[in-house]
Amino acid sequence: MLILSKKISTIVCESLNITGEEREVIEYGMIALVQTIIFVFGVVLIGIFTGTALAALTICLTTSILRKYSGGVHVSSLNICTIIGVAFCFLASVLIQYVLDGWINLLWLSLVATACYALAFIVIYLKAPVDSENKPIKTLKKKIRLRKSCYIILTTYALITICTHLSQL
Repeated sequence: MLILSKKISTIVCESLNITGEEREVIEYGMIALVQTIIFVFGVVLIGIFTGTALAALTICLTTSILRKYSGGVHVSSLNICTIIGVAFCFLASVLIQYVLDGWINLLWLSLVATACYALAFIVIYLKAPVDSENKPIKTLKKKIRLRKSCYIILTTYALITICTHLSQL
């Protein structure tokens, strides 16, 4: 993935005569773009084979949005990160669609959702946002802004969940 990203960014930078720090920015952006494309492609492909494409993409999108503001665990390799992310989306979508969907009723689903959201709010309060060596959070103001964004996103998800539950009554 890194080799492909570097080749593409080299071609772009050479054709546009870009050097120095701008070249590094383009290379970093290309790495993020290639990883995202491969990640989404992997989730869709596995989702098609398992019949869980919509659920897997929903999990992929919602976790990605929240993770953008909350930070998270960082692994040693971009490839390992992609594999873990695809595996998580796959396993969660299969669990939801083929295990929980068949036997969980609306009451249990409401209780589980409430517990999950409560736990998520607590984790965000205690841990978010998580920075990394490559992207440290330098100011308290930014940390507060990111945490507030996490709360807004999680509240939005909870409201969507509540509306979905109410529509099933």
